[in-house]
Amino acid sequence: MTSSNESLAGGDCRLERISRGEYGMSGTLYFNIDLPKDLEVEANIFRSSDGGVTYKLEPYSVPRRGAYENLNTFYKDIAMTSAAKCSNFPQFNDSLELVTAQKFAYEKCTMDTAGFPNYLSDGYYKFEIKHTA
Repeated sequence: MTSSNESLAGGDCRLERISRGEYGMSGTLYFNIDLPKDLEVEANIFRSSDGGVTYKLEPYSVPRRGAYENLNTFYKDIAMTSAAKCSNFPQFNDSLELVTAQKFAYEKCTMDTAGFPNYLSDGYYKFEIKHTA
């Protein structure tokens, strides 16, 4: 995980073996400022079929829009339940109004894949998250 300004935000991410054939993500994510209300984010997924030499944009993405809108939809609907089991990521009922400056930690997180595509092509995958405020 890289950041263009690590004094504001950053973190690390790694895969860890849970059991034979099962892996989870572990790491940290930190914000040294409260997330601004006007922060916009987007996420793109890329796949490489040649061992990581070249990557092609996949059709799965999170469109550019307000960070809180994404947290209150994509995160809440897809990842929040899984994150509750392995991290200190926010948990909420109605909507998330503010993410304060803090450090989040996650340990061997796995994701319930019920809302994911049934098949992903073999290859290396790369996730890119962009933000503007």
